[in-house]
Amino acid sequence: MRGLLIKAPTRPMSQLTKQLSQKSALATQRRHLSIDIDRIKADMFSRTHRVHRDYLQGGKSRLLDNALSDLVPEADQLRYGPRVHKAMEDPRYKITPHAPRALPPGHHLIYFPPAFPGSKLSSDGADQYHSPGVPEFTRRVWASGSLAGLQTSGLLLGEPAVCLERIIDVSSKGPPGAEKIFVEILREHVSRSEFYRSFDMWKKELRPRMEILDPNEDASIVGPTRLTERRTLVFMRSLTEEEKQASLTMDRKIIRSSMLPSYSRTMTPTKNLLFQFSALSYNAHRIHLDTAYCREVEGYRTLLVHGPLSLNIMIAVLRSYLAEQGWPGRADLQRIDYRHLAPLYVDEPFRVCLRPELRPNSSGAASGSSKWHLWIENADGGVSVKAEATTKRVL
Repeated sequence: MRGLLIKAPTRPMSQLTKQLSQKSALATQRRHLSIDIDRIKADMFSRTHRVHRDYLQGGKSRLLDNALSDLVPEADQLRYGPRVHKAMEDPRYKITPHAPRALPPGHHLIYFPPAFPGSKLSSDGADQYHSPGVPEFTRRVWASGSLAGLQTSGLLLGEPAVCLERIIDVSSKGPPGAEKIFVEILREHVSRSEFYRSFDMWKKELRPRMEILDPNEDASIVGPTRLTERRTLVFMRSLTEEEKQASLTMDRKIIRSSMLPSYSRTMTPTKNLLFQFSALSYNAHRIHLDTAYCREVEGYRTLLVHGPLSLNIMIAVLRSYLAEQGWPGRADLQRIDYRHLAPLYVDEPFRVCLRPELRPNSSGAASGSSKWHLWIENADGGVSVKAEATTKRVL
């Protein structure tokens, strides 16, 4: 998102000087712990690509809609459309849609979990596969990502599917002793039948779709693009006691949007919602479940809202808005790129905002595609999540 204004926190200069001095001293102490990023890269790139198999049960997708309906009441109506949904509420009718239904955008994030018992997880309750394997880097956050092919992949509820996951980039940023390790992950999602046709056993990757289609086969049956997700995780060193206390008490930068929303909704995430999403996504990361762990280990004041949960909330609000505006036909969400800038906390209200990008006389208008700016403002009015989405009208 363009045009973000940063408001500097107000605090006495002596306090600011003291905090900077403490950070400098800690960085100096840790310089002897500087990481060997080349060794970390070699280790992580040598890890076997993972194949996650799952059955896209419609009931699980329905449970996600139910969980989101406290924040976006129309979420359930987006499944079948308002007319069918209203009829289903009438006891005189018993409507069961028989046609296979496409996987709703964003719902893949509750499927394809790592099938490991708790004893195989990291100390923070998260997946060890993504960890850089450096003992002191015990903290992780979901920093950013992108989704493409959300409604053109051909994935259907009630059908088996496969997710191929691999690490595609590892880098470090920050001065010696204060580095952060960035791990980028690629996840490709296909139907089970397509996986068997396209998976290259030697290269351990999926061949392009056009290479596997029969000359007489209609490409629209499987969709023009696969559901492809890129996500970036950031790993950080564990905090000292002084850093934990400073994190709990220090003023934070407030990043405000320079744009006014065309539409917005204010909502409050609850502990019940966080638990439901953790259960649906088989996610045991303790920053979403254990308040004492958040404060005593990670330096957060309370539970954090999941990155993929905030993404699903933004998608639901956008789709609801498009339905309310009466777009002709169907509005397909083609792509969304997002970035997390600050935490969202449980039981603290936030505002989901959206604004269309006006592109007069652009080629997008002729093709029916539109770009949207989305962002979430936290209780302080600062931007916590920002995103850009592309939609296309399907008549």
